[in-house]
Amino acid sequence: MTLAPGESLDDVLSSASPGWGSLAGAVVAALDLQRRRRVASVREVPFNDPGDVAPPAASALGRAIALDGVTLTVTDASVTWLRLTDAAGKSGYASAPVLKIAFTATNTGSATTEYVGASSPTAPISLLRADGTAVPRATFPGGITVDGQLATATQIGAGESIQNFFLFERPAADVTQLQLIVPGRRFGRTGLARVTVPYTFADPAAPEELTTPRVIEAPAGQ
Repeated sequence: MTLAPGESLDDVLSSASPGWGSLAGAVVAALDLQRRRRVASVREVPFNDPGDVAPPAASALGRAIALDGVTLTVTDASVTWLRLTDAAGKSGYASAPVLKIAFTATNTGSATTEYVGASSPTAPISLLRADGTAVPRATFPGGITVDGQLATATQIGAGESIQNFFLFERPAADVTQLQLIVPGRRFGRTGLARVTVPYTFADPAAPEELTTPRVIEAPAGQ
């Protein structure tokens, strides 16, 4: 950003909390922007460690969350069997049920934005138990796609919406509530969405395809 003579700007410098208890001051180094030279400007900033700061409250399932021009609404969480398709076009089911968390993302801005897709490593999502431990993502070998999931980058036009879902390994029966954390960067935006996800352990019946015995007949004459 260029400043003309006589102009000024307001900005914020951010860093991790030192966490050293009560301090008389902290030293901050900045650049001498007026002269456009890399000259360190040292300032003493009063600092008092506030201790543990509670994160912002999570939103409820079904509530739209604003992410700088995109609204994210987590609509459902259920334990289900997934139908998969491999690179050769053959389909079948995953070996175990997973937790499927469905969402809708709506572009409320005036320009197209991009959803990175479920398979992208950009700004990974996380699902936390009450004790803060993470529930592993449900992943599959390369070349395997999940039926109905937007796995790769998708454009969301102004005023348009997409529906997709996140997949996690099924949590244990003693888990009753989870917190989903979704960075806005996954939708080309800033911010962080936190959603409280009620959870009830379920053991859905396996698809008939997995439980019906397959009879293979020997060729005639053998």
